[in-house]
Amino acid sequence: MLCSTLFHLFGCISSQAFADFLKLDLCGIGLGILGCYLCGLHLSFECYRSWRIRYETLIICIMFIAVIYYVHGVRRYITRNIHTTLFVTVSLFGFLPGFHWYYLHGGWSNQFVQHFFPKLFVLYLILSVGTIAYLTKFPERFFPGYFDFIFASHQIWHISSLGAFIWWYQNGVDLLQY
Repeated sequence: MLCSTLFHLFGCISSQAFADFLKLDLCGIGLGILGCYLCGLHLSFECYRSWRIRYETLIICIMFIAVIYYVHGVRRYITRNIHTTLFVTVSLFGFLPGFHWYYLHGGWSNQFVQHFFPKLFVLYLILSVGTIAYLTKFPERFFPGYFDFIFASHQIWHISSLGAFIWWYQNGVDLLQY
């Protein structure tokens, strides 16, 4: 969130500052996603070391490639949809280890799975609200002039991102105490 704050505060200085702080913002988003992944993988696959290492290595490689792309492709505004698509794709990749974890623990009959698996879907629901608002520019696209200062799609994106990080943190602590 700090990287995004810096982008919003100092991105208006010049076009070069905008491009540089946008790179920082995109890298910050990538690091936030990576942090959620690594914590979740470490806790979820604690008893399955080989799978944990495979998933962690895979997601680190994917995020490294994505961040390199973000840094080198940020000057062209047309890459905005590609950046968003990459973030969404990387985020949706989380379902693979999630369903694998579900399978390794015996499915829905396991009380552990019943407690934590729905929380993964709540996390994705929170992120989906922000992503859909950001991509569709809702509500300002449908109500021009009414959401210029408060509750614009970009603000909804930030609120949902913060909410997702808080949700992830609380459930990570819950998972540690389980």
